[in-house]
Amino acid sequence: MKKTGKIIFDESSQITSFWGTGSSGATSYALEYATQLARHGRKTLLVDFDLMDPTMMVYLAVDEYPSGLQAGLRLVGQQRLDPTVIPELTVQSKQDRNLYFLAGLPAQGRFEAIDNGISASMLRAFSSWFDELVVDLGKIMPEVVSPKVFVLQQEVLAESDAVYGVFRADPEGIAKLFWLPITEYLLANLYRPGSLGAGGKKAMKAVVAEVSGSSVIQVVEEDEQLVRALAKAISVGDVSKKSPISQAVSQLIQNRQDTSG
Repeated sequence: MKKTGKIIFDESSQITSFWGTGSSGATSYALEYATQLARHGRKTLLVDFDLMDPTMMVYLAVDEYPSGLQAGLRLVGQQRLDPTVIPELTVQSKQDRNLYFLAGLPAQGRFEAIDNGISASMLRAFSSWFDELVVDLGKIMPEVVSPKVFVLQQEVLAESDAVYGVFRADPEGIAKLFWLPITEYLLANLYRPGSLGAGGKKAMKAVVAEVSGSSVIQVVEEDEQLVRALAKAISVGDVSKKSPISQAVSQLIQNRQDTSG
């Protein structure tokens, strides 16, 4: 287990959510963020709340795992979710004793059975037993496309202390933002120098801010370490500390501490 530089956290728990626009790297961000928090000594739960295409366990190459999110939601509805069932719901990381994973729903369409309010109740319960909850929301959905997914995602966002949206820093990725219910901060990922023309980064930030009202707080270049990370089923920072995503996540955590302290 690798150690990170010492950062002092306050004692309160925090929920951080990452959403994406589809193939934008939100899952890689969420995994790296959760991993770094765990290595700072924070007991961390990474929740796969991608209701359309849950892939966290595939990313981690975990073949056998508990029903996770589905069971957690069911137990909340039955008022039976308590700390004693955590080992039965989660998978503990083999590399980091402070890191746990909650698998997503087993099949598309299962989200239709989730009652409104249950997701928020589950997150509040878990946040009383973990120092950190990191939620991978997957692709954020407009209400006109999927009203049910929209409502469930908005519940999670409302419970979150911090929200980061990840989009591809190319014309197609930027265009997708304008159809989405954007909240809080944006991370431009997979940026290729020159892909947006001269002054591309500055112009992109200005356009996104004007249309969405949200700030692009990071522009991260294409991460050459991601393929190796996927092949090894590990966080990208474990492949190389020079990974652009790993460095960007480190800055997010440092900025959080600077803001709170």
